[in-house]
Amino acid sequence: MATKPKIIVLDDDPTGSQTVHSCLLLTRWDVETLRLGLTDSSPIFFVLTNTRALTPEQATAVTKEVCQNLKVAIAALGIQDFLIVSRSDSTL
Repeated sequence: MATKPKIIVLDDDPTGSQTVHSCLLLTRWDVETLRLGLTDSSPIFFVLTNTRALTPEQATAVTKEVCQNLKVAIAALGIQDFLIVSRSDSTL
């Protein structure tokens, strides 16, 4: 039986996470915090980046940092099956 992928949602503001329940909403994206999301029993977790409130340059930097930390956390845990979703209402 195939495993279902872990779904990681990078959310630019809190409105996206208001429509779900029983999953983590992380407001930090250091490696240890991301590991908590990756090992949680829920198939999905949100990372609130608040990039909507940032300049394009700042938003790019935050997104890169989140992705770099996710890469480290995913590798450390040996996770093979995952999806990264960018949820945004803005035009960044």
